[in-house]
Amino acid sequence: MYFPNPFKFKGMQPKALRTGPRPVLAWWAFLLATLLWAFRWKSGVLAGNLQKTGRFSRSLGPAFHWHLLYHAARDLLSFLTLTYPKTIYLARGSANALTAMQSGPCLFLTAHLHHFEALGAYLSAQGVPLIAVARPMSRPFAQAWLARLRQRMGLRILWSERPKRPSASVETIRRPLAKKPASSLWLREGLHHLDRGGCLAMLWDQKPPSAHGVPGRFFGQPVLCDPLPLFVLRRRELPVFAGLLAPNGEVRLIRIDGKAAASRAERLEKTLSGGQPQAGDRLLARYHRWLEAVSRNYPRHAYWLLHRRFDSWA
Repeated sequence: MYFPNPFKFKGMQPKALRTGPRPVLAWWAFLLATLLWAFRWKSGVLAGNLQKTGRFSRSLGPAFHWHLLYHAARDLLSFLTLTYPKTIYLARGSANALTAMQSGPCLFLTAHLHHFEALGAYLSAQGVPLIAVARPMSRPFAQAWLARLRQRMGLRILWSERPKRPSASVETIRRPLAKKPASSLWLREGLHHLDRGGCLAMLWDQKPPSAHGVPGRFFGQPVLCDPLPLFVLRRRELPVFAGLLAPNGEVRLIRIDGKAAASRAERLEKTLSGGQPQAGDRLLARYHRWLEAVSRNYPRHAYWLLHRRFDSWA
């Protein structure tokens, strides 16, 4: 099913993902980033996000917008061509987290950081029974293309909303159950996957897809976050891990959950039922501290900066 990486490192190569330098992709990324930068693409969104991040933004140079676009373009081209320019390996200190993810049900959280698709493919290749929850794209042809690429990388996807054109390459449900809302479909299938000892992965964004959100603080600013991870934790007690694929090819994993799953569920239920917002949720605070730290370490790969994050509280 998987084949050994031709480069020497411990582990297995993600399915159909070629590793090693690809200079031609760097040139295309340079041209694409320069074109987008010349048209000031996402400049307003980036400026608005950086204005809220305080000291983090003051440490960045004047050419940060171009560098962010360059790395985003390079990672996008790597995904479209199923390549990765570095050797992927597990970081020192992450072995225990990987073993726990391989051996039992868990929730895995990450963000728009570097090549998160390759991160999921790597974890799947290491034997982690991972299924990712994702929102489908609005354009059917782009959705079908994205589904095929993820399938070739060995990724399995549950759609939190019904795709406009279902594809056989994703975990869509074609039973009488399919008459139910798509939100209940992914949750039911996701819980079944957890009951079988699987790992459920999500991008925990600061801007939820609906009017409801879990309040928290990110870089000291109030934000609303997607409630889906906490909805899962209301129904199952799970260890929670966070991780990223660093630009040098290192996979870094960390456990971020506490022992207050029941109290988290109670606070979430009170918040969504009209109670006072509880911005001090432990899991969300730990996740944001982790995301702030990795964003400071790798600011040019923090692609969440290209999406509005701090206007969802109003």
